[in-house]
Amino acid sequence: MTWQETKERIASDLYRHEGRAGFGAMLKTLRNSRSFKITFWFRLAQFVQASGIPVVKQLVKWQYRRVTTRYCVDLPVRTTVGKGLIIYHCYGMVIHEDSVIGDNCMLAHQVTLATEKGGAPVIGNQVRIAPGAKIVGGVDVGDYVVVGTNCVVVRDIPAHCVSVGIPNKIIDRPYEDDANRYFWPPSLEAQKRENHKQGAFTE
Repeated sequence: MTWQETKERIASDLYRHEGRAGFGAMLKTLRNSRSFKITFWFRLAQFVQASGIPVVKQLVKWQYRRVTTRYCVDLPVRTTVGKGLIIYHCYGMVIHEDSVIGDNCMLAHQVTLATEKGGAPVIGNQVRIAPGAKIVGGVDVGDYVVVGTNCVVVRDIPAHCVSVGIPNKIIDRPYEDDANRYFWPPSLEAQKRENHKQGAFTE
């Protein structure tokens, strides 16, 4: 992963929290948000993983390990995670390193993505996984899906669905999320609003 890609991923995670991306917002959110602390150091740890500077690599990995231990989060650096990740409440989350997480996903506390029979979950884009949900084995969770609280997912979930229960079943399809969320990249209108707030000039 290049430094430019790393910066974009940090900006995308920040935008999910604040609806804006900038150095001042980053410092404020890094100080106040457990979720952003985890994703910030996760992105840096992924970047330095391939770095040729051993001292920097060890320092960043040490800090990432310190943050994740404090909040009881097991999110290995080798995990594939798209842009715009947000983690609510953080505590007790376990993600297997072979899992794949798409763009603009939300994970809550006590979520588990686990392997079974050599397979790991693949999570689509704009997926919300509620507290206590467990996704086990090589299942595919489609785009724009909501996985309910304490749901145990052992079978694939198609796009635009709400899935709940043990084992999981579909209760709402097609599902459209009409909530006002900050998804990356920002829409043109969102960019104009942010530029206006900052006093910037746009064409």
